[in-house]
Amino acid sequence: MSNRDFARHQNLDEDDLVEDCAPFGGPTEYLKKSAHHFSSDKCDSVCDSGVDLRSVESCYSSYAGSLPVVAEKSPDTQTIEEKLEGLTLGSQNYPSTEETKCSLDDGYISYDRKEVSCELSHDPTPQISPEVFQLYSQDNDGDSQLHMAIINLLVPIALYIIQQAPSRDWLNLPNNMLQTPLHLAVMTRLPQVVKALIDGGADIEARDSKGDTPLHIASREGYDDIALILLAPASTASKRTSQDLEARNYDGQTCLHLAAENTHLPIIRLLVMSGANLNTQDGKSGKSVIHYAAETGNTLLLDFLLQYSTINLHSRTYSGLTAIMLADGRNYHDIVHQLQKYGGSLENVAFDDSSDSEEDMS
Repeated sequence: MSNRDFARHQNLDEDDLVEDCAPFGGPTEYLKKSAHHFSSDKCDSVCDSGVDLRSVESCYSSYAGSLPVVAEKSPDTQTIEEKLEGLTLGSQNYPSTEETKCSLDDGYISYDRKEVSCELSHDPTPQISPEVFQLYSQDNDGDSQLHMAIINLLVPIALYIIQQAPSRDWLNLPNNMLQTPLHLAVMTRLPQVVKALIDGGADIEARDSKGDTPLHIASREGYDDIALILLAPASTASKRTSQDLEARNYDGQTCLHLAAENTHLPIIRLLVMSGANLNTQDGKSGKSVIHYAAETGNTLLLDFLLQYSTINLHSRTYSGLTAIMLADGRNYHDIVHQLQKYGGSLENVAFDDSSDSEEDMS
């Protein structure tokens, strides 16, 4: 079939066939063809693609009246326009020769607006989806879906919700008992969730209604694997801070006091290796961990503490009692003998207020 027969069969104009099927003649010939399709005038304003912008503008205006009028924009169009700072999709303004200057870039002709930046300004506020709002919305008890996933030991769901947090502050939402998701992850002993929360920027020193930090809870319960994660060196990526090992809860106890009170020796070792002071006194009575061992007759704890040369056997409570005095007052003779072997001395102490001594010795 000849070209003319093909054009007649396809109802095509012969001029179209000649123009479209002509061999490529280089950039100049291509620009002339582009100008031919839009206007018969000479093409003297071109962009890098070879399109006559002035011809397109006149062509668009001539056909604009015949285009259907859309009463409403689709939601997708409105969203895109908002992101483009109000630049509507149907009202693009092309540069004119008076507003532009010509520059040569490796043989390609281009036109640049004067003092116009091509970069779009992005809104610094992140776009938060309704799904994320629902995941972090709190019920009457102050629990979010993240709280509930941790309480019910749903580790994969908890990890998913953690990944959806728009910022680290969302991971620190407390419930009505001031428990953050990190508190609950420690209580339920979920090391994978604990690590994910810390890596996401959760506050490791947040306090619940009892003044306990997550490390206080791990120390009381004896969760050495959790304590090891909480005591890990500070990470720049997660913007976490180092633990305050001298922080007291609302009962005046540090993490070391709680571990000693419950004879969690591995926790005590971890805390001491991390820099905890063995001779720190609690806030209510002034007792240190050596006092805890002596007054309860805990020989296992006592023998463990006496391994540390920094332990102070002469430390006194707010009532002036040493550890050996507390043991003697409760007739723990084995504790008394053990303390004497390490340098403890039994002294008679006169008290101005007998009620203080009776309370400590009871």
